[in-house]
Amino acid sequence: MQLIELEVNQFRQFRQPLRLSDLQPGLNVIAGPNESGKSTLVRALRAAFFERFGSSVMTDLQPWGDSSAAPEVILSFLWQAQTWRLHKRFLKQKRCDLQIDSQHWSGGEAEEKLATLLGYEFPGKGVSKAEHWGIPGLLWIEQGSGHEITQAVTHASEHLQAALGTSLGELASSGGDQVLDAVSSQLAELQTRTGKPTGRYAQLQQAAAEQADKVAALTGRVEQYRAEVDQLSQLVQQQAADELHKPWLEYRRRERETQQALDQVERLQQQQEQDLLLQTQCGNTLRLIREQIASYQHQLEEQTRREQALCSAATRCQSLQQQVQTTADELQRAEQDYVAAREQCQQVRSHAQWQQQASEQTALHTRLQQLEPRLADARRNAQEVADWQHKLQQTRLPAAELKQLRQLQATLDQLLARQQQAATRLEYEVSGSAVSLNGQLLSGRGEHWLTQAAELELGSLGRVRIVPGGNDLNELRREQQRIQDAYAALCQQLGVRDLAAAEQQQEQAQQAERQLAEVQTRLASLAPEGVAALEQALDACRQQLASMPALPEQTTSPSPEISLHQAESLLTAAEQAWRQAEQRARDVQQQLAAAEREQAAAAAELSRLQTHIAALQNQQQAQGLTSQLNEQLAIAQTLKQRLHERAEQIAAARPDILQDDRVRFTRTAEQLEQAFAERKTSIVGLRSGLQALNAEALEEQLAAASQAAEQSSRRLQEVERRVAALRLLRDLLGEQRQALTRRLQAPLQTHIQHYLQLLFPQADLLVDEQLQPRQLVRQQAGGAVNDPLEALSYGAREQMGLISRLAYADLLQAAGRPTLIILDDALVHSDNQRLDDMKRILFDASRRHQVLLFTCHADKWQDLGVPVRQMQQLARGT
Repeated sequence: MQLIELEVNQFRQFRQPLRLSDLQPGLNVIAGPNESGKSTLVRALRAAFFERFGSSVMTDLQPWGDSSAAPEVILSFLWQAQTWRLHKRFLKQKRCDLQIDSQHWSGGEAEEKLATLLGYEFPGKGVSKAEHWGIPGLLWIEQGSGHEITQAVTHASEHLQAALGTSLGELASSGGDQVLDAVSSQLAELQTRTGKPTGRYAQLQQAAAEQADKVAALTGRVEQYRAEVDQLSQLVQQQAADELHKPWLEYRRRERETQQALDQVERLQQQQEQDLLLQTQCGNTLRLIREQIASYQHQLEEQTRREQALCSAATRCQSLQQQVQTTADELQRAEQDYVAAREQCQQVRSHAQWQQQASEQTALHTRLQQLEPRLADARRNAQEVADWQHKLQQTRLPAAELKQLRQLQATLDQLLARQQQAATRLEYEVSGSAVSLNGQLLSGRGEHWLTQAAELELGSLGRVRIVPGGNDLNELRREQQRIQDAYAALCQQLGVRDLAAAEQQQEQAQQAERQLAEVQTRLASLAPEGVAALEQALDACRQQLASMPALPEQTTSPSPEISLHQAESLLTAAEQAWRQAEQRARDVQQQLAAAEREQAAAAAELSRLQTHIAALQNQQQAQGLTSQLNEQLAIAQTLKQRLHERAEQIAAARPDILQDDRVRFTRTAEQLEQAFAERKTSIVGLRSGLQALNAEALEEQLAAASQAAEQSSRRLQEVERRVAALRLLRDLLGEQRQALTRRLQAPLQTHIQHYLQLLFPQADLLVDEQLQPRQLVRQQAGGAVNDPLEALSYGAREQMGLISRLAYADLLQAAGRPTLIILDDALVHSDNQRLDDMKRILFDASRRHQVLLFTCHADKWQDLGVPVRQMQQLARGT
């Protein structure tokens, strides 16, 4: 059978006629995306053959929303050299016409002729279902149903058996089935189909198991009795030994010793944590001091670079050399005085540090000496913060107004330049005194730039009026006046004289902001929690010091003649004198540099830098950064040494080992005590239990139960031998029946094997008595593997289903029946290798059958050697 043409009209999504023509006798591939109408064409074929034209329930064939449509299907096919043409219309103006060459049938007669030809039947009423589709239902695969073969074969079984030429009833009528049924019946009385015992067999098996369990239980109880007698003897001996020696007392003593060692380590760790906190605070102070000193050194380096620029001018100022020499001598003396004061201060500070290390009371004195200047510095810094904040508020200018002022100044400069370009230049050379310009006498040679009208008086000769520039100059002058007014108003608003004053005030504000940040940083370092917290710490230190007894006098070395405060004051005074001497030397250099007018701008920058450095010097003098740095370094070294020594003590004590020992000793003592108590309880329980077991006569019960179990076992073995014999006989009869079945099914099996070898070489797809494919047998290294069809993967079942359908088609064709293969999106679950093998199978089958393959994956079917017809082109009629 070869389908030639298919046309649909007003059928589901096709409201207009669509024709599928020029179909080839072999493979035909129709491709298109989802919802393009492929399944609609398959539904049209099924409706043309399976649905009665007179049915009124086929409303699903109408286009959506169009209840007046009359779905129509027209198709033509070849069979036995004759052209069959079928025309069906549903719901509206119903008709069914069948024409075979010159012969014509219509209505139900035409439908019955088609059903007889293809091998299907119509329902009594309603919509046709799968059980009515017969052979076409087997050969036409719907979308998503390729893996289901059982029901399709069942519905077409009569036609398949007719094609096979024999009836399976012949096999059932043979005498072998009576013997097989009798054997199966007797075997069923003793076990189920799954091999589970039943009836008398199950009762004997249960009785034997119960007897065996009873023997095992009694044997266990006898063995338990003997073991408990031995255990009681051992427990009594152990209990007597522990009651005599009491071994847990020794572990309790060792537990207490270990706990004392742990307490000592914990005290050391607490002291270590306190010193670590002090070390962190000291490190923060050192970092801040170093940053301040580094900032000062950077300013000094910048000053040196700028002084070098003025070195050539300094060499020309010989008159100032004597003064420079004088200031150098003063600086040297001041430096020597500073070195002496620093050495004296270091001696006094060393003595104070010795006192701090002498005892805890000395440490409190040192702490008090640290807190007092620190509190003073914090208060001073807090006042400086307020002062700098006040100064910042007074000097800070709004950025927007300052930017606007700069723009106005730049605009004025541009206007002035433009005026000079547009102004009239008047050059004169007058020998007398009678010439004047706007009332100003002119004499000698000179020139004037005229930006507005002017009168030139020529004495007795008259006067000349000069009007320069025209309208552009007047406009520039007016623009200049407007800008100057805005400039003056903005300066008045900002409270400055001009842009230079504003820039200077802004620089002062920036300097105040930087100083405020530095002072806030110092204040945060001195009093992280606030000045009030620092005052409380100082009061607490004083109270603790007041509550302690006085220290004995130092006898190891003489005490310094002055106090540490006096030494620091002398050092501060010497340092200030040294800095002042340096300042005087720099002032001389500034005066020398000021003599060179060509270096005026550089000298001004140097002066501002020197002023800033002088402020930094004053701050460093007030803060005593060098002394603080040395003091903090000494404190850091002391803390480091103390932390190192204490860490060695803690490490040597091995607190982790001590903790483990304490836990070990505690648990050992508890376990020994608990074992002693539990052993005592066990002894009492064992004695009671042994008395009860001794009264039950366990040995006699065990002998009786063993005899009963042996009898049950003999009866069970007899039944098991009978079951084994019946099972063997059933299997032999089944194998013989299967051999007979294979001979009867040989034609179908031959066609299946033809296709299967292309997919699985050396494999077999077994068919049951009802011509149903049931089992796939594949040869592997370990032997044959039998897989039921239901146990295969979805893709493998789909492949086996298609192979079986093709074999059925070959069988039907050999019997002279028409065949048409329709595949709607089949084999979508096959991998690439299996899909290639299935393409070979389809290509082979297409030599004998027409195959219509509908797919949404055109790229996967381009290698079948036939053109792929696109649904979009069919819809356009191309």
